[in-house]
Amino acid sequence: MKTRDTAKTNRAGTTPDPSWRAARWTAVFFAVAAFLVSCKSTPSPDTTDDDPVAALSKEQRLEIYARAIKVNGYSPRILDGDIIEFRRDGLYYYVGMEDREPEFVQLVFPAFWEIDSRNEQERAAKAASYASGRSKGAKVYLSNEYETDVSIAVDLYVPNPDDFAVHFPRMLMMIDTGAGHFEDQMTRDWR
Repeated sequence: MKTRDTAKTNRAGTTPDPSWRAARWTAVFFAVAAFLVSCKSTPSPDTTDDDPVAALSKEQRLEIYARAIKVNGYSPRILDGDIIEFRRDGLYYYVGMEDREPEFVQLVFPAFWEIDSRNEQERAAKAASYASGRSKGAKVYLSNEYETDVSIAVDLYVPNPDDFAVHFPRMLMMIDTGAGHFEDQMTRDWR
């Protein structure tokens, strides 16, 4: 009968010293202890005492966004303390945010294309999918409950509302690009 050799060898073919296990577990213990101590000393993300940006209300954020829109040459209006409306080339655009995620900002160009028939609705769905895939950051979609309008939205997370001023012109360019791709597809010969 063959007995099993209890001494295992490593890849080098040598038998390791049994004290390596104790050293490894000691290192693991101290690493975990250091991690737990660092977690306890790090403030939780829910605390806003030291972070003035996190302490801003929705209304304050909307005011900052409205100022950024005004600096870019538009006349924003805050509607119902919820949404910012402004006109660009005679068309309405909206900036909104969510109560649960104040860093989330959405720029919407609603109903820029009206769908008149079922055939056009199918073409618009394909064109919206194409435009969304070709446009960085812009979502082109059929909107309203009957899907008879096409809208574009750009979503962004802006932890510091002052940074919105930097992103706003780029968000408008994304909307223009998405609308351009959509319109190119819709005016294309589909035969």
